[in-house]
Formats: sequence, structure tokens, C-alpha cells
Amino acid sequence: MKIIREPSCLQGKLSEYYAGKSPKGVKLSNHTHFQKVNADCIIAYSFISDVIIALTQEEYISIQEETESLKNAIIASLSALGFYVSSEVHEQDVQKAIRQGIFEVSSDAVKFVILPTTNCNAGCSYCISGKNQKQDMTHETALSTIKFVNEASRAYKKVLFSWYGGEPLLGRETITLICNEFRRKNPNKWFSSSFSSNLVEMSDDALRTAIDVWNTTKIYVTFDGYKGKHNDKKGYSKSDFDGYGHSINIIEKLLEKGVQVNCRFNIDKTNIKELDLVVKDIKRFTKSESFHFFVQPLRSEDKNAGFYTYEEFGEIQSLVDEILTSNGIIPPVDSLVPKRAMKGCLAKSRHCNVIGADGNIFRCNLGNLTQSNSTGNIHDGVAINEVYRYFTKCDLDEECIKCKFLPICQGGCPERRINISSTTSHCTAFKFKIEQVSKTLAKYYAG
Repeated sequence: MKIIREPSCLQGKLSEYYAGKSPKGVKLSNHTHFQKVNADCIIAYSFISDVIIALTQEEYISIQEETESLKNAIIASLSALGFYVSSEVHEQDVQKAIRQGIFEVSSDAVKFVILPTTNCNAGCSYCISGKNQKQDMTHETALSTIKFVNEASRAYKKVLFSWYGGEPLLGRETITLICNEFRRKNPNKWFSSSFSSNLVEMSDDALRTAIDVWNTTKIYVTFDGYKGKHNDKKGYSKSDFDGYGHSINIIEKLLEKGVQVNCRFNIDKTNIKELDLVVKDIKRFTKSESFHFFVQPLRSEDKNAGFYTYEEFGEIQSLVDEILTSNGIIPPVDSLVPKRAMKGCLAKSRHCNVIGADGNIFRCNLGNLTQSNSTGNIHDGVAINEVYRYFTKCDLDEECIKCKFLPICQGGCPERRINISSTTSHCTAFKFKIEQVSKTLAKYYAG
């Protein structure tokens, strides 16, 4: 037995659930999964403790023959790692308690997702923000936002600003105003910034401001293809603008400054053949611990848009892994297998608020930011209305409750559950690619 990933930190009485030390015996957890890779390798997952191990065929057979006895040395070891739980435990109740936040550790940080603008200098056809009304946050709204943030962050030691849009860099002056005023009124409180950007407006001067004034520690960047295809898909408002080359140059500068760059390749049926070319351009960045590259399909309600469903993407995961590994990029375990969601979606968290450019407050920044979807505003505060209760409810359908992957997603995206006719899955993507991921783990981590 080889441990590929160690257990995550156990939280409070939740450790009693994992330990499986009940005098009445143990049982295999509903959230344990065994995936056979070849004749002598089985990858075993405990989705309640985040442990991943590799078993030999002989070890696997031994626990099948004696399924619930701690006298079996392997079962005793697996019980301590979360694969088996106390026979007295009702796991559905424990998972619901997690969704209710009973096991959530009190946070010393509060997060504010703020939209300084909903305008953008690109025209990505898949953009989820494209349906929102185009507007910039006014100076008055920015000042009121600062007041709301000051009050809402009073009990916290740290403040995390996440700037969203539109393209947040088009609201550069607003971001600077909010950061400067927050610093002035809270001189001893730590804060940081992160944002998603197409980097068009990221000049050397903007980069200095982002680091020195906004305290930027993380930036999210996406590629939609190689060079021309990327530029065409982005639909930049600047004519003949080489956004691809510009992004490569800016990523290099960000890494030199110690900023973490999370870079996603938006794979679809039109650009899959260009992934190798993009990887060759960015693989030099993978030497930096601050650079994280991953490949993921976009979600779309339009089945004819050329996007992969999660099921289809699972079928081509082997090709993606082959391209990455042939270029010397071995995906980290945590990027291959997501960890349990102890806090659930940020939309459910009391430690996060989304503030729109108009000053309305929302639970999620990925939906339609309209008055009817708001949960208050910066003047009156958070409203516990019907929208708020929907996002924070903990009840799930029977399929989700019984799913072995539940600890990873805790029911998935609440925003996508609003539209019951949605063609996109709210399940974790890992569910559809576990077979190929297991092969990658066996090849690179189980030896």
C-alpha cells in the first residue's frame, strides 16, 4: 500500500467520524471508491479525508474477503485514513452537517468580490457576464462600498478583495480608490487582491499599481487557443491586437514579481489540436511555483456551440494528459483530484459578499446581476430574502445525497440549479474523468 495523498487536517469532532474506532465495528464509507487501473494496481480514494492510495491486487482481494474487521491489518490502516467509518455513523447526516457549516472553522478572513465595472474590451461569445447591464461603478457608489466593507470586515483580521467584471482593469481608478481608502481607514489590517483579466490593459504602470497599491497576490488568465484562434475568440475591441503574445509577456512579468498566475486553457472542439502549441509556449513558466496551468472545458447551454460536456471531456482526458506530460508537465495530485468541500460554495458562505457595479449585493458573481437576484445593497446591508435562503439552503435531491462524490462538491453549483432545464451538469468534472485520472496517478505517483 502506497499513500499518494495524505489526509487533510481533521476538524474538531469530525475526526471521530473518520477514525472508525467504534467498538461495534466499522463499515466501508459510502464515499470510498476503488478504481482498477491494471492487473496489479488499484487506486483507492477516500472523499471524506482526501486520502489517495495505491493498492496491489493482493491487498485489494484481502479486504474484499474480510470487509468489516479491524483484525485485518489493511482494513485497520484504511479505517485510520477514512476509507472505513464507524458502523454507527449515518453518513448522510454528517454530510448535511458539513453543508450547514457545523464543522466550519471560524474564519479570520472575509472576502469581497467587487465589480468596478461590467464593461469589457473583449467579446468572448461564452462570457457569463455578457448578459449583465453595462455600467461603471460611480465615485459615490465606490465610497459607499468602502463604508460597507469597513463595517462588514470589522470582526475579521484579513480582507480578501477579488475584482471581477466585465474586465476589472477598465475600472482601475475605482479599484485604486477603494484600496487606498481602505488602507487609510484600516492602517493595521492586512488585505490582498486577486482578479480575473484578459490583460489587455495591463501595462507596466498598471502592473506596478496592482502590486504596490492593490496588494495583488493572484491573477486568473485564460487562453482560448493558439495565437490567431485565441485572438479571434477573444474578440478584442482593439483592432489587430495580439492579445496572445501580450498575455505571454505579462505572465512572465507577473511571475518575476512573485504574483501567482492561475492559467486555464479553455478547451473545446475547435482548439484541442492547438493545446500542444500553447503548452510549448508556457511550459517554461511551470518551473515557477507561482504558475498553475490547467485544462478545462467551458460550460454552455448551447449543445451546438462546440464545447465539450464533462462526459465528453472525460473521454479525451487521456489525450490532454499525454500532451502535458510529453512536454514535461506532470499535473500535481491536487489539480487532478479535487479535495473535499468543507466550506461549500462561496455563495453559501457568510464570509463572502459580491458587490455589483450598481451597489447591489449578491450571493454569486456568475449569475445575472439584476435587482431581482440581489440579496441587499451597500446602503441597507445584506437582506435575508428568498434569494439568500435559496443559496444557503442545504437540502439536496436523492441522487446527490447518495453520490459517493458528494464530499467534493456538496451538491455542486447552486446558480446552475436555478434552471432545472439546464443542459450543463452541476456535478464535479472529476466524476467523469476518474478512470483516466487514476491511470495518470498510477503512472506518475504510485511507483
